[in-house]
Amino acid sequence: MKKTILSFLLVSCLFFLFSSCGEDNTTTPETGPTIITLSKNHGEIGAIIDINGKNFGAAQGSGYVEFTGARANSTDIMLWSDVKITVKVPTNSKTGKLLVNANGKNSNQVDFTVDTAATSVPYIDNINPSSFSLGTKLEINGRNFGATRMNSFVEFARGERPSINDYESWSDVKIVLSAPSTITASGKLFISIEIDSIWVKSNEVEYKINGFPDISSVAPDTVHQGEELTINGSSFGSTKGTSNVYFGGFLGTEYSLWSDSKIIVKVPLNVISDTIDVRRADGKRSNKYYVKILPPELPPPVINTISPNPATNGENITITGDYFGSTMANSNVKINGVICTEYTAWTNTEIKVKVPANATSGSVIVTVNNKESNAYNITVQPPAPDDPFIDYIDVQSANEGQSIGINGSYFGDTIGNSYVEFNGINAQSSDYVSWSDTRIVVKVPVGATSGLVKIHVDSKISNGVNLNILEKNYIIQTVLVPSGTFNMGSASIEEDGPQHEVTISYPFYMGKYEVSLLEWKTVMDGSDPSYSKIDKNPVEQVDWYRVLEFCNRLSVIVGLDTCYTINGTEVTCNWDANGFRLPTEAEWEYACRAGTTTNFAGNIDQMGWTSDNSGNKVYNVGLKVPNDFGLYDMHGNILEWCWDWFDLEYYKTRPSPDVDPRGPSSGFPEKVVRGGSFSDTPAECASAKRDGRSPEDLANNRGFRVVRKK
Repeated sequence: MKKTILSFLLVSCLFFLFSSCGEDNTTTPETGPTIITLSKNHGEIGAIIDINGKNFGAAQGSGYVEFTGARANSTDIMLWSDVKITVKVPTNSKTGKLLVNANGKNSNQVDFTVDTAATSVPYIDNINPSSFSLGTKLEINGRNFGATRMNSFVEFARGERPSINDYESWSDVKIVLSAPSTITASGKLFISIEIDSIWVKSNEVEYKINGFPDISSVAPDTVHQGEELTINGSSFGSTKGTSNVYFGGFLGTEYSLWSDSKIIVKVPLNVISDTIDVRRADGKRSNKYYVKILPPELPPPVINTISPNPATNGENITITGDYFGSTMANSNVKINGVICTEYTAWTNTEIKVKVPANATSGSVIVTVNNKESNAYNITVQPPAPDDPFIDYIDVQSANEGQSIGINGSYFGDTIGNSYVEFNGINAQSSDYVSWSDTRIVVKVPVGATSGLVKIHVDSKISNGVNLNILEKNYIIQTVLVPSGTFNMGSASIEEDGPQHEVTISYPFYMGKYEVSLLEWKTVMDGSDPSYSKIDKNPVEQVDWYRVLEFCNRLSVIVGLDTCYTINGTEVTCNWDANGFRLPTEAEWEYACRAGTTTNFAGNIDQMGWTSDNSGNKVYNVGLKVPNDFGLYDMHGNILEWCWDWFDLEYYKTRPSPDVDPRGPSSGFPEKVVRGGSFSDTPAECASAKRDGRSPEDLANNRGFRVVRKK
């Protein structure tokens, strides 16, 4: 009987152990599948998405993709490689988490939103064949293409569009055409149709041109700048010659191997893109391939000096050395095992940090990318028991004139002869709101600059705590555009004309850059409408009315008068207000030209992201060359909203010279957009190019920049 009971207990324990091991573990093992990015984090049922990552396995095998419990079946999996899976969103998917299972292991989970199926947006299911030669007859199958082609079109990679003669038939669910002989690259195609004068773009679907260079895999799939990358594929050419690998817009220059099926190239140090492509000497280009590119791997950090040493708890110290990294990121400083939490500066050679209240004498260690520095000894002394001491300030940044709270001890019950010093500037008697032994409320004095705040009580001085003093218009960097006269419009393109003389009678400030996503989130309480989700990229997918709300909010934040009165879709502008607003069309073109009279304000490749050099994606603001006024990205990257209603005839009836035109008052369905975008040809990004969009329209290639009066 005892043996039977013991056997039962042993079997039960083993069953429990194995069952526990089989439970889902949200921590992905180092060798397990890992999702790095999705080509898009939302889509309707049947949409095709790319899952980029690592350790998926060379073939699907028993692996699967799961959308919140709904697994894609074998017909939904279009591609499965170790670093990339292409899959259709299965029919029973729900909004939630997406994961990949490979070799019995679950990947990390990423958010995915299942969109409601659109009734009018074009959608491509497949291309048949998806690999073809130039001139081959293609079938594009899907829905909502329109019963007839009209002005609609198919667009291949690099902006190549078929000629009229290439189209054989066009219906709502199928397009038959010949692959244009002008195609220069494998990649993705999409369909653009016109609905009620608004252009609507379909999803993008990959295709491959036979005989063109093709990237099938890379190793490693995560690489540091300056390290070698192996690119596998076909039709690269047996010798390099003048062929090259491009990392976004940057050229690979150091090659250790080039064959028809393999290239080994060193990743340039200035790369900012995570996509590569091969460009053969004959002009043929490969598909674009995702590679995770990291900054150069640095040696361990080194501490050279710490000042002051000894230091007091709560006092700011400066650590100098090397290899700290240009930003703090996930790095930290420990003082005798205590992690510091308050940093005022972090550069590659200098860190400024407050000694924690509970830190004691011992070794200071800087950790960067999980690498520890040498141990540098510091003596930590507690402050004298009755010395004034600042624990913290309510805010880390403040405007001149803003009331701030300073918290600590031994300030004295009344102000008496005591005072607060702001980096060498003393607060005046009228600046103090309240004073107690543990808290002072004081206004930031006129002329204060960023630096240490200290309390002076009798002959004693407290520790210093850093306060960042913000400029009046700290959120948006602006450039002063002088008044002047210029020739507006085009003399050769009718819809962009007529060319006529315009005077801008006043100087004004204009955003140095297109408004970034980070600036938008700062003003709009964390709102994130953009498709790209990258803080340094320009904000996009914002309609005209929402942009006006941004302008008013920004004006209030920095203490300026608001320009707009908004009542639903009825908007009026107070042109005398000193707050932020959209530029008029005339202001925009005057600022774009910056004194030039040609199509562009300089070399378009150096100044703008267009379909010729963008890889059909938006980029961080300010990466290209500015115009002569110091304004960036006036050509390309994203279209920019202007104030005016869009009227093709407006300037044909205006006087020449004209002074400060502001467009028609009403009666038109679209607002002016200027500058072109990353998906437009250089000609569509010219200084004089005019276009319009519905003020309620959203797109991932449309944003704005702001102006304000001097």
